[in-house]
Amino acid sequence: GGASYVHMSYSGPQVPDGLASTLIAAGEPAAKKKRMQRTHGGKAGDKGLRHFSMKVCEKVEQKGRTTYNEVADELVAEFGASRPRTLPHPQASLDVLIPDDYSARRDALDSEPWMLVEACYMMTHVAVTDSLRNAVGQRPGALELLVRALQVGLQVARTNAAKALAALACNCEAVSKEICNVDGALDTLLCICDEPPEQRDEVRSAAVKTLVNLVDAFIESKELICQIPHALHAVVNIISTGTDGAKGNACYLLANLLELSSHVVEVTVAIPGSVEALVDVLMCGTDFAMSNASRALGNIVDENLRMASRIIANERALGCLVSVAQSGRDKGRRSEERRVGKECRSRW
Repeated sequence: GGASYVHMSYSGPQVPDGLASTLIAAGEPAAKKKRMQRTHGGKAGDKGLRHFSMKVCEKVEQKGRTTYNEVADELVAEFGASRPRTLPHPQASLDVLIPDDYSARRDALDSEPWMLVEACYMMTHVAVTDSLRNAVGQRPGALELLVRALQVGLQVARTNAAKALAALACNCEAVSKEICNVDGALDTLLCICDEPPEQRDEVRSAAVKTLVNLVDAFIESKELICQIPHALHAVVNIISTGTDGAKGNACYLLANLLELSSHVVEVTVAIPGSVEALVDVLMCGTDFAMSNASRALGNIVDENLRMASRIIANERALGCLVSVAQSGRDKGRRSEERRVGKECRSRW
């Protein structure tokens, strides 16, 4: 429960003995020369990973005993002290703040908010534990920035923002609730799902994954999603036109939304091509997509004779359901056979 402490002695990078003797003969201690190269190498004003790694090592060396948070707070205070300025591009969709010593060449050439792209990318890879997700989610303005990034004209920024929201919402109820409370967050994600497909379709895939993670972590999000008029149409659109992975997530999402009420079922069935899209997934989707398409169809016909009659009347749908059931039984039997065979081999 207490703070984590770091206690280490940093003596610089270690150099093999053979190379060390060569460098010492040249009049410079190997470790010192290597450290100077790491410290002063690179372009002027470059503040990449190497620069910050050296700063962290210097802090630990100075203090001897410190905490991760203490080092991080001091580094943020040092590098955030310079007065920020706004990107001078009139077409930039957001006021992205960058430090004064930001590369002049890159600043002149870029016509889009690339700092936003990098910030969203960083949040995606930072959100790997519950504590880090909560830390980012509780940061004032962080989630709002990601939602606004979904609306910019730069596709890579939208994709990274959607991936960051998906990572932050994963198995984290508190952050998922905060995302749902951000003005326009759910509506923006659903609008992305309702867009026509693109070549790589990463942003739509990331958007539906975010919605799935929200539904898994925060149960009330189901009702919030269904309150948006175009929500079910957007999900069906992904099932019809998305990538294989996106179709699986969309079927999973729809199956969960259909559990809410008979009204949701009625609205879904009234969407042109909705049942057919689920049947198509049953015919040629991945195992994950097929199982969730079956669950969605099951929720449609559950205690609803009219819907059940409609599915039965659809020969393709009925045949696919039988095929999926048979496939699941065969897989279960093969799994049991493998288990028994392994047990026999171990005893023999």
